[in-house]
Amino acid sequence: MAELLNVLNIPVDTAMLAAWRGWLAPARPPFYLTAAEADALGLDTVPRDGLTLTPEVRDTITEWNIAPLADRVAWLTLADVDALPPGSRRVLLRAQVRHGRGNVPLGRAFPELGLPPGRFLWRPGQLTAGVLARLVAASGVPCQRAEVPPEVWRGAGGPAGRAGAGGFIPAGQRRELFRNRDGCGGDQGRGGRVDAARAV
Repeated sequence: MAELLNVLNIPVDTAMLAAWRGWLAPARPPFYLTAAEADALGLDTVPRDGLTLTPEVRDTITEWNIAPLADRVAWLTLADVDALPPGSRRVLLRAQVRHGRGNVPLGRAFPELGLPPGRFLWRPGQLTAGVLARLVAASGVPCQRAEVPPEVWRGAGGPAGRAGAGGFIPAGQRRELFRNRDGCGGDQGRGGRVDAARAV
């Protein structure tokens, strides 16, 4: 069996790495624009009202942070974005940042990838295990499960409670958030690890 990657003191399997890769580099991500911006870029859009996104997509793009005035959404593949003239690509990506959309990193933050210094969209091939580990760990606090005293685990269901605590949450299992997060021990361990897995 292959050795698991360790991220924030939590073993991560290939299925979780694949999920992170899919959330960060979806085939067709949403781009938030005003009607005037969409017209200037010549992009077809749909109204933002009534948009349905998975919890993972909402968290990855920080949808709660996107300005209300960006009330149009263009669904574009990477090929669609690549087909735009370079100036239009820059305008599109800068608009995402200006409107508060997440997951539009700066190339200069990843010199090992040889990217231009400006804003870019992740490609699945760029998201190696090492890059994913760095992204998830960047805003997290290491799990402290190993530091939790045995008497706490006895009160939390014994070995079964310990086994189920302090792990990254697979897609579709948000109801487990507090059980898993609390198992990392102490207030310091709350939030960052789980949020980082969702919102990188």
